[in-house]
Amino acid sequence: MEQLRDPVMQEDANIKAINEEYTKAFIFINKGLHADELGQKEEARSYYKQGLDHLLQGVSIPSQDPACVGPQWESARQMQQKMKETLQNVRTRLDILEQTTPPVGASPAAMDAPAGVSKLYPPIPSTEKPERPPPPSALFVPSQPPAADESVAAASQGQLPSMSPSSAKPLCLPNEAPPAYTPQATNGHFTVSYGTDSGEFSSVSEDYYRKCTQPPPLQNLGVDADELILIPQGVQIFFVTPDGQVSAPSYPGYLRIVRFLDTDSEMAQNRPPAFLQVTGK
Repeated sequence: MEQLRDPVMQEDANIKAINEEYTKAFIFINKGLHADELGQKEEARSYYKQGLDHLLQGVSIPSQDPACVGPQWESARQMQQKMKETLQNVRTRLDILEQTTPPVGASPAAMDAPAGVSKLYPPIPSTEKPERPPPPSALFVPSQPPAADESVAAASQGQLPSMSPSSAKPLCLPNEAPPAYTPQATNGHFTVSYGTDSGEFSSVSEDYYRKCTQPPPLQNLGVDADELILIPQGVQIFFVTPDGQVSAPSYPGYLRIVRFLDTDSEMAQNRPPAFLQVTGK
């Protein structure tokens, strides 16, 4: 009788072990994510490595035997699949942390934002400036915005209403103010376009826009981020005001749909399970 119970007891032990390794792995990974966001690279590496160890142990537990049937085993296999999907992201993030060094300086927006708050505006290197043709001789500031029907008519003819990228209202994250407007670009920033009486005049080359609209690495969104759809370029976003006026950024960008694999941890409760990102917005 004792020999008949041993296989069943071993199966129960394996299911319990998979659950434990899954829970421990994501506890350490989430701690690593939190430390990573705070810029604590050494702590993040330590947590990621501990999480990686539990992921490896969890996926190594046998779960494909013919006797491994039933809802408990199905749930255990789903956990192992999540751990397998997270493994590569953790390894990639660890490689990035090993190769990168702390930045010498930070942008004013990054310094003003409280610790732990995601940065909406990336730092702009002050040494990399694109080629700039001379600005137009005459600049035109419209006295009033065009009517909604005029904008729609222009769009129907294949022309997008002209609008500077900076004039589109950004979606600000909590506790982070958008960059302040100044007549002249400061702190390493530079003007990319001017409004004129004949439309928008770009002061940078097409290569600049192609570089700026590339989606950031998926690993920047977290080790449990899973990219469902990516259209790398050619996506145009439009803004429609309550009074019917339509505008758009002056260049198309990318579209990305991302989901998060970890939906059970405490950190997962404070974020959406998935999100849509268009042209860096």
